[in-house]
Amino acid sequence: MHSQDLRVVFYVNQNIRNFQALRFNGPNHVFICHGESEKAYMWSNQLKAYDYVFSAGEAAKDRLAKHLRNFDPSERCRLIGRPQIDVNYTPPVTVNKELPTLLYAPTWEGDRPSMNYGSALSHGELLINALVKDGGFNIIFRPHPRSGMSAKPYAQAVERIRKRLDAHDDTSNARFIFDDSEHWGWQWSIADLCVTDISAVAYDFLATGKPMFVTAPVSGDATIDDSPALRQVPALSAQQADEIVSLAHDALNSNDPQLREMVDYYFGDISQGASMQRFIAETLSLVHEDSIADR
Repeated sequence: MHSQDLRVVFYVNQNIRNFQALRFNGPNHVFICHGESEKAYMWSNQLKAYDYVFSAGEAAKDRLAKHLRNFDPSERCRLIGRPQIDVNYTPPVTVNKELPTLLYAPTWEGDRPSMNYGSALSHGELLINALVKDGGFNIIFRPHPRSGMSAKPYAQAVERIRKRLDAHDDTSNARFIFDDSEHWGWQWSIADLCVTDISAVAYDFLATGKPMFVTAPVSGDATIDDSPALRQVPALSAQQADEIVSLAHDALNSNDPQLREMVDYYFGDISQGASMQRFIAETLSLVHEDSIADR
């Protein structure tokens, strides 16, 4: 801090060591978070400690105005969209480009009843069986790394799905991929639509503007928050899982203006490069602001 001309410091998470750096008055301290969601984490009172909060879109500003006292989002928030969608990720796999690609990314079963959102056991096997039988979709199956940590039957369901994909990959025109790669991001660029659970993946994929289904938890104990995004995105019940082929085709062939409005509400302009340009512009404005103050 003393030896370098630092103008802006970014914080990606709420770590206690952040506050050791916040004691320095010189640079602009900016919280950028690591995603977008309706979790209470997104309106932590800790946000007041930073000079600015880089938020995705108007939804984030409205969320902060609703939940935080003595915090003016119009002054403290800068809207940057979702810059991650503008990064060119190199896929570690190839797919049949003549077929649409479906990303199925279920979360884990959770460590308590209120967090039981995982769909691999309730939806996943029916969904994958229908897609494999149809053969008209590339499939990327990416289960949460913690799948099965709390419930052995859930881990067994994930393993059965993996084996089914492996067994039919060599004999199908479509690609059936079990994804346990380290990186998250390349999946957005090659997937044409997504099926996921109530999790951060839903908001990640929403930023692409592509069609998506969010599974409805079968557990009555699972906590379901009142989310504008989740109200608008089509829900997929366990009873509908084996209808995914027709539902997916309908979604790919439709143009839902309400979904487009929801994407705009959460992320603003998602055209290629727009989010990254906003992130860079807002960052440089703070660098410039600090340099003017110095002079």
